[in-house]
Amino acid sequence: MKPAISVIIPAYNVEKYIPKTLKSLKNQTFKSIEVIVVNDGSTDNTRNVIINELVGADFDWKLIDQENKGVSVARNIGIETANGEYVHFLDGDDYVDSTFAEKLYQKAKANNCDMVFCRFDQILPDEKLLHSYDRFFRSHVLKKLTTEPYKGHFVLKQYLKSKLHIWTGNAIYRREFLLHNNLKYTSGCAIGEDVEFIVKAILTSEKIMYIPELLAFYVLRESSTTRNVLAHTIRDKIENLYGVYKRVYQYIYSLTNDEKLLKLWQGRIGSELLNLLKRAAILGEHIDLNDEFSACLHIAGRARSKGLRNIILKGMLNVLPQEFVMKILYRYGSLRRKSNG
Repeated sequence: MKPAISVIIPAYNVEKYIPKTLKSLKNQTFKSIEVIVVNDGSTDNTRNVIINELVGADFDWKLIDQENKGVSVARNIGIETANGEYVHFLDGDDYVDSTFAEKLYQKAKANNCDMVFCRFDQILPDEKLLHSYDRFFRSHVLKKLTTEPYKGHFVLKQYLKSKLHIWTGNAIYRREFLLHNNLKYTSGCAIGEDVEFIVKAILTSEKIMYIPELLAFYVLRESSTTRNVLAHTIRDKIENLYGVYKRVYQYIYSLTNDEKLLKLWQGRIGSELLNLLKRAAILGEHIDLNDEFSACLHIAGRARSKGLRNIILKGMLNVLPQEFVMKILYRYGSLRRKSNG
């Protein structure tokens, strides 16, 4: 029988964390699920841990081994392999409440939704709360989405205005909807690949709803090998993010050509670029100025800013020559590192 939900888990060196992820799926009150774990070239004992944990599970499961090709390729393989009516992407160190599958699937089926998402909290490995969803997102928009479905164009504007947030692990997607619209992760993209996928999926969706219950948990650890972002330099991150910006900008333009939506997207990425520039300054990482990086600085300079440091940096980017700004940032970072010993 076709499962209701296929849970797709990319796994890379998560032997210490994936047992909790898999146990949260074994504890689901709703049993019409399948679990697809893509072992992305793990070099530790992840593969054996997965098998030991899933043997005897009361749902179908598959373990797919591949050379290390990154999280995007792993998730795409999961989409292709899945048999479920809906798919859920879960990283190998995150987990969900025992009623996650039941509640999201029931909501999706009752309203013929392309997407359904729920509350999630960001926690530390010891389960200490780091960030609560309710602390940041209590908008009237979320109340609307609990009672009736809305089109993606409306939801995306709220998402880009930070009125709500959708993370990789707190949503399910109708698989036929993904396939029909050729929605997949961009291979080779290691930074911002989730945002790109989510934004495209939101915009394309005809019906999206929200469940105001805490049903998913995003575990933030110092060195996440599932996400593997710390291995990238600031330059790598900026280049990845700029690629995401261009692809999504073109996607929005091709579907709607909505100037307000395009500006909101530019502001969202601009804020991320400002944060990366601050990070580069703190680390004293020198980045040569080229055409692509100049375009990134231009986007960052047009971003909406709230924090004082962001406002100062944005002002510098808009007033001073870009090459001069980069020299200042590099000099500031170098001095800061020296003062810290």
